[in-house]
This record gives sequence, C-alpha cells and structure tokens, in this order.
Amino acid sequence: MNACATAATGTAEREAAEIMLPRGRRRGTVGADKNYDVASFVSAVRAAGLTPHVAQKVKYTAIDARTTRHAGYAISQRKRKLVEQGSAG
Repeated sequence: MNACATAATGTAEREAAEIMLPRGRRRGTVGADKNYDVASFVSAVRAAGLTPHVAQKVKYTAIDARTTRHAGYAISQRKRKLVEQGSAG
C-alpha cells in the first residue's frame, strides 16, 4: 500500500501510480481499472518487471495476449470486481 498527493489533472492518478510502482521485482502483478489501460502505463508496469492486470477497454486497449492468455488474468479480474463490490456497500 502506498499513497501520493497530486494535483487533479485528469492523468494524475496514472502518473502517481507509475511513480509508486515497485522496482526491481522479478515477478508480480499490478491490478487497475480501465482508466489505466493506456500504452504509457502498461509499458511502465512491464518496464518495472511486473504484469499489468488492468481491465481492458473494449476499443484501443494496451493489454494484449501476453497478459490475457493466462488464467491468472481472468482470476485477477474476477477478484478485482469482488473488491469493488465490497467497498460499495
């Protein structure tokens, strides 16, 4: 868990998330919603040695088969949905 205060720019959440990515790890995943499905964020996650478990946009997605072909991606998306539902109640 990490936190970072930013100015509201429309892209500040993604930029802060990139800054807070753990570096030098050999394995791991980063989960995020569709707003993080942009090429710059996905490539930053991969450059940090992590797998982006980001929800895919219907069009113009940066998440490709390198990620989605694995069963872990589908499991991650189901679990992410459960977390979102739990926090809404």
